[in-house]
Amino acid sequence: SPGLTCPSTSTVYITINEIYFISMGVEICEDGTYQFGPNLLDSSDVGMHIEVFQSVNNCDSTVNLLLSTTTVDTSVTLAGTTLTANDPSFSYQWVDCDNGNSGITGETNQSFTPTSTGNYAVIVTDGNCSKMSSCYNVVIASSIDETNFNPLTIYPNPTNENIEIVSSSCRDRK
Repeated sequence: SPGLTCPSTSTVYITINEIYFISMGVEICEDGTYQFGPNLLDSSDVGMHIEVFQSVNNCDSTVNLLLSTTTVDTSVTLAGTTLTANDPSFSYQWVDCDNGNSGITGETNQSFTPTSTGNYAVIVTDGNCSKMSSCYNVVIASSIDETNFNPLTIYPNPTNENIEIVSSSCRDRK
């Protein structure tokens, strides 16, 4: 075009910003959540999620997220008066359910034998995940002084009908 002059050479500078692609794994507790972009994920969302974000340079950044959950085994076996958490690989804190689930001092082993009748549970911890078991009723039998039993008489013997049990202390009172 007349009157316009263009230099015979021109320099154009182009900046190419890096595109980010990130893969990551996140593990949440079975009752936990994880915020991923606009989505609040929970244990029902286990699996792969892909989200495109905008980087600081206004370029797309793709993030692949593999979401998994940690399930804490809180099952307990009661044998006699001893409670035992079934999974041996966690940390434990035994609690008194009748006292507001307060921790029992020093009771951090896999097994716990209470010294008094009550309801007890265990808080099982696996890494950052903790969960409390159900409460278990433990009855501690009171000891009986067997030296105070008077001899008993059971008759008739043999029988195929009713029997009578008489304590010598009852017989002496007649």
